[in-house]
Amino acid sequence: MGSRSNLNATSSLNIDREEIEGGSVVLLKLNGTLDARTFEQLESQIADAFVGNIFRIILDMSEVREISSSGTGVIVDALSQTREQNGNVVLLSVTPSVQEVFDILDVADQFPTAHDLASAICMVQTTPAPIQEVDVPKSGEHTALTSVTRKSFED
Repeated sequence: MGSRSNLNATSSLNIDREEIEGGSVVLLKLNGTLDARTFEQLESQIADAFVGNIFRIILDMSEVREISSSGTGVIVDALSQTREQNGNVVLLSVTPSVQEVFDILDVADQFPTAHDLASAICMVQTTPAPIQEVDVPKSGEHTALTSVTRKSFED
């Protein structure tokens, strides 16, 4: 009586959505498996946040039993899209099994992670530093560096 049977338990995902911090942050609590059969559910929730002009997202991963490369891809895409809008995605309470997949896929370092909600809120509201682009002088352009280099060789 007290137990439920679900034949698709390995491929089910429930997502609870909560807007926090005055509606500027979306907290998505994931429960289940994030794989090729369920990743579209997360994609849809993230798209809804974007439609609402919310680009700061916390993904509570504490109840994610398994993740595949499809599920990981959704998170990587979300991180990229939020950063284009000066936002961020922070993963909260990543389980060891999920961390192992991130390590295998060599993406673990891309995701900001937190162990508690207060830390996740602080992290998600901090806009990551953009990648610094370096202007490389074209051949023949005169710069301060080429002047110094030429002078030292001419002496």
